[in-house]
Amino acid sequence: MIDKKIINTGRQFEVDVAKAFAVFFMIVVHVFEYTVTYDESPLWYLVEFFGSAPSAGVFMFAMGLGMVYTRHDSPTDFFRRGIKLLIAGYLLNFFRQTLLLAVVNVFFKESGYDGGSLLGTFMFVDILQFAGTAFLFMALFKKLELRPWMILVISIVMSLLGSLTTGLFDNAPEYIQLPVGLLIYTNSQTAFPAMQWLIYPALGICFGHLLQHVKDKDRFYRIALVIALIAALAINTVFLLIGIDASEFFMEAVLYYTQAPLTLIWCLSVVALLIPLYYFVGKVIRGKAAVFVKYISANLTTIYVIHWLLLGNLITILKMNDIEFPGVTGLAFSLLILIASISLCFLWKKLSMRWL
Repeated sequence: MIDKKIINTGRQFEVDVAKAFAVFFMIVVHVFEYTVTYDESPLWYLVEFFGSAPSAGVFMFAMGLGMVYTRHDSPTDFFRRGIKLLIAGYLLNFFRQTLLLAVVNVFFKESGYDGGSLLGTFMFVDILQFAGTAFLFMALFKKLELRPWMILVISIVMSLLGSLTTGLFDNAPEYIQLPVGLLIYTNSQTAFPAMQWLIYPALGICFGHLLQHVKDKDRFYRIALVIALIAALAINTVFLLIGIDASEFFMEAVLYYTQAPLTLIWCLSVVALLIPLYYFVGKVIRGKAAVFVKYISANLTTIYVIHWLLLGNLITILKMNDIEFPGVTGLAFSLLILIASISLCFLWKKLSMRWL
């Protein structure tokens, strides 16, 4: 099943499937959290579940896997990619919230809308900031010629240190908390600090190096699925027996974003279960559907940015007018945002090819 030679090269379709599902789950959870009236219905739990490890966790794992298969894998390539992602992340912050908030603060003060500080909205550490920081770390690791297992060990140590430093900057001023938030969790404006989340792409890199040598992917993923299923059942059973409510790992924002050891173990068990599942899902996706999935995967960053530009500005307008949607409309609205984002991405690519 495993060969000494590299067998699998080029694009791995299960990664495309994973990324396509991840971006859809991200859009759904963003729509619900910012535009839908909260209740404790099963739908909300499902949305929050799929908006946790199945979205960000799977995306980061797939990002690490993609680092193995990309042709642009030099330290310089990774460094440039990291800088571009960081710039894209902060530009997105500015145009999805900071700019409109500044306009509201100047012209619509009477609305009473509180969108936070301008600095906080601009320096928010979201997934693009994490991706950029992760690429910078990987550029350094490549420059040092570290092997995949070494990168994994470093990421585990970073995860533990990140957990230990949570709360260390609680009393620091915002202008210190926000840049430090690129590395560790400092406040609610820190979603994906690198030290707590780098383990996901690190595991993706290790998995990718193994996958390159797999001769029989069907058998490999069947075994992986069985192992992941047993592990997930065992982890959740142990948590249940010792009185830990696993739903808190995705329903409680601080627990999720700080990725303390128990949260991390649970999230990784979900990712480990989904990757082989996506392989088998990918086997039944054919023709135009497969082309569509590959398009979403190849343009994921652009689609992600567009969906936030649409949704971010809409959120401000809705909150200014105290408007929220009932839960039943959330899925339909999410689908509309996804369709609009993909359509605008296609239009942007067409115009870019013609004029740039």
